[in-house]
Amino acid sequence: MKAKFVEKACDFMLGKKSPLASPTAPRPELGGYTSPDFGALVKLLTELITDDALLAVYPLSEIERQMLLHQSLLKTLLGSGSGNGKVVKKVGQCLALLCKDDMKLSSKVAKVFLRTIDPAPLDAVRSMLRAVKPFLASDDS
Repeated sequence: MKAKFVEKACDFMLGKKSPLASPTAPRPELGGYTSPDFGALVKLLTELITDDALLAVYPLSEIERQMLLHQSLLKTLLGSGSGNGKVVKKVGQCLALLCKDDMKLSSKVAKVFLRTIDPAPLDAVRSMLRAVKPFLASDDS
């Protein structure tokens, strides 16, 4: 967290869509015909973001929050944990933490959930619903 790992990891996963990307500097694209597997990176990110003691010492910056809530990254986070219930649940906890007491942000994330769930295959829908549960059950105003 001290080395701004969250910012660097989000920038890497967003690629050209990152707010840190320069329009003149070329960025390589990962994948090709398929989406890259960010499962391990998502697992590490969710562990860092849900650690209350770590967040107390190193709170998320505004750019980190903005990048984590980017529509493309949210789709990646939701899709990366399919098959792994713990990772999906952590993603939901992260989103609940980021959206706590922010109605506008909660609405945005809920729309991304709906847009991501709609075209997804059945097994992916099951994992996404696991992520929605902690988000919907968060204790806020």
